[in-house]
Amino acid sequence: MPPEAHRELSELRDRLAQRLIAVRRAMRGHFLAEGLAWFAAALVLVAAITLVLDWRLELSRPARIGMLLLAATGCAWLLYRRLLQPLLLPMSPLDVAAAIDRTHSGPASGRLASRVASVLELPDARVDPSSMSPELVVHAVRKNSQELENVSFSRHLNSRHLWLSLAAVAVAVAIPAGFAAAAPSVAKLWRDRWLLGSDRPWPHTTAIEVVGVRDGRLIVPRGESTGLQIKVTDTAEETETVWMRMQSDDGGDQTVTLNRFAAGDFRFDLPPLQQPANVTMWGGDGRAEPFRIEPLDRPKFTSLKLTATHPREKEVQAFDFTAGEGNVRLLPKTVARLEFETNVPVAEVRVKGDGTGPEGFVAIDDRHFAADWTHEGQVRLETVLVARDSGLESFPRPVSIGEKADRPPTVTLRHSGVRLRVTAQATIPVTLTVRDDYGLRNASLNVDVDGPSTPPPVDDEDPAKAGAKPEPASPVPSPVDPEPASAEASTEPSTSAPPKRGELTTPMFGPAEPAIELSVEQQTSVEIGALAVSPGQAVSVWAVADDDCYTGRQSATSRKITFKIVKDEELFREILLRQQQLRARLQKAYEQMLDLRERMKVAEIASDGANLLRSYLLTRREIAAVSREIGASLLEMRLNKLGGEESWRLIESTVTKPLARLQEQELERQKQGLETLVTSEPESMDSLIERQQAITDALKIILANMSQWDSFIDIINQVNSIIKIQEGARRMTEDLKSKQVESIFDN
Repeated sequence: MPPEAHRELSELRDRLAQRLIAVRRAMRGHFLAEGLAWFAAALVLVAAITLVLDWRLELSRPARIGMLLLAATGCAWLLYRRLLQPLLLPMSPLDVAAAIDRTHSGPASGRLASRVASVLELPDARVDPSSMSPELVVHAVRKNSQELENVSFSRHLNSRHLWLSLAAVAVAVAIPAGFAAAAPSVAKLWRDRWLLGSDRPWPHTTAIEVVGVRDGRLIVPRGESTGLQIKVTDTAEETETVWMRMQSDDGGDQTVTLNRFAAGDFRFDLPPLQQPANVTMWGGDGRAEPFRIEPLDRPKFTSLKLTATHPREKEVQAFDFTAGEGNVRLLPKTVARLEFETNVPVAEVRVKGDGTGPEGFVAIDDRHFAADWTHEGQVRLETVLVARDSGLESFPRPVSIGEKADRPPTVTLRHSGVRLRVTAQATIPVTLTVRDDYGLRNASLNVDVDGPSTPPPVDDEDPAKAGAKPEPASPVPSPVDPEPASAEASTEPSTSAPPKRGELTTPMFGPAEPAIELSVEQQTSVEIGALAVSPGQAVSVWAVADDDCYTGRQSATSRKITFKIVKDEELFREILLRQQQLRARLQKAYEQMLDLRERMKVAEIASDGANLLRSYLLTRREIAAVSREIGASLLEMRLNKLGGEESWRLIESTVTKPLARLQEQELERQKQGLETLVTSEPESMDSLIERQQAITDALKIILANMSQWDSFIDIINQVNSIIKIQEGARRMTEDLKSKQVESIFDN
């Protein structure tokens, strides 16, 4: 066959093949539309059947799953038979022509397939010249091709079949869509039950709803009793009873009747649960959606710690609230950090605060949270945790952090040895005690003179100072060492400080940097003679101390002790009067001792021993009190410089020391002897009487010395008065002489 003829025949073949392929594509479109119509109709039918059956029979989940499997099998077979199998048929162009020949009649009836075969197959056939003429082959192909050009293959397809199939598909889609629009709640419930596996029941005249159920789960705190509330809605007859069946994972099965709280309101108290349980409820003609009770841990604090650092303190304070920490208080300006850890992941921390504390907590991770703030006052927090997984809330956890006040120092000033009436030359021992809760910075002793002061007389023994104003000494010497070995205050005035008028301040401690001392006790003496005061004036003594508070130094002042300055004679008379009263008390004790001696002579040890001991102890106690007061009056005379050294030694040697020896020796031995009278081995009465006689003799001597003391003191006072008169006359003479000399030089 010539190449030109072969090329022509190939073009005719390809043109015809393309026409038949287009027909094959259209046929498959028909197959697809018909298959989809069948499949959509089947789905609608299955949905309708399942809706009716489930509405009427309230099918269980296993029954619904079985029906879905059966329906899926049928739909899959129908999908394969009506859609996939026709689409997968291997149709060649010649098969398409044969299919058209089998289904239609017309001009090409019975001859369409043979013509198509001639055009499609002869161009590629090997022509043997001995058996077939090439010219005849070319002629046959051209002729059949011309005849097929006038044949419309697509005209043989049934367009009505295509439109009916598409309409069936549209109807199958419109039916469920319209139903969903008309009854959305029913469609949604069918979807949930058949496609999402929900067990929510179909609505009937009785609707049962369990409060708190979400997605078939009811979360309750593990190990805690929980109240269950069920709401029942009736459109017809009111439901009187609702039952509940609870099946736990450990095999327990229990059916209970719920308590009717009110119309449409049923309650039940769930016991503490540790394992999950499946629950179903029913009542009237309705059923509640089956749900699962899942006990989960309620969020709680596993640790709650507070760390605090004050700018003045290097160490970090730590408080553990979970370890039973007591009242926690912080100083102002303390940098505080409150941290806690929870047992489960937490989604939210709700804080209700009262005070100046933190407004919220920052999450470190889902179990650790922290809050930082600067403490300015009392903090009250109430914290509630919300669990991330369960949504359970913790019990409110109160936290209270108080304010620790840096209190001002406490200052105590005590005087000893003298009373509030002193002479102008008195020495007043004082003890200053200062305490602070965090640290003392300084302390001072203040002395103030009320009223005008008069200069003291000039010392005539120093001619260099004659006619000049005296330089008074500092009224308060340096504080003495408070240790017992040197606790006695010095009575020598110091001349290191210049004279001052009005208030005088003497440092007693500090200033200390840093202030770390919490307690300071200092002993010193106030020298009244250095103040140049006169009778009728008053001297006030008080102490002032400062701490080193971080927010500002705080001062505190002791009570003010005011001493009245009186004349020497006036105070001497008061002291002598008290000593005379003490002598009268000692005289009475002496008489009681004499009476006790007489009673001992006629006493019976068995019956009178206890009474003798009691009387003796009372009298001895009185003697001890008189001895202490006589010693105190002697010290008061020394400090006020009354009477002089000779009178002080006289009182000490004739009264105070004998009284002290009497108490330490005879009185103590007599007490021990009288105590044996109430035992099984009493001391002999003769020895007791002999010792009692010695005691009375000693008291008699002391009383006689006190009588001589009064007379001696009177003589000394008279001599002192004469000396003072002479001193006054001498000063007046010296003043007159000085004025005369000055007048001569002035002229």
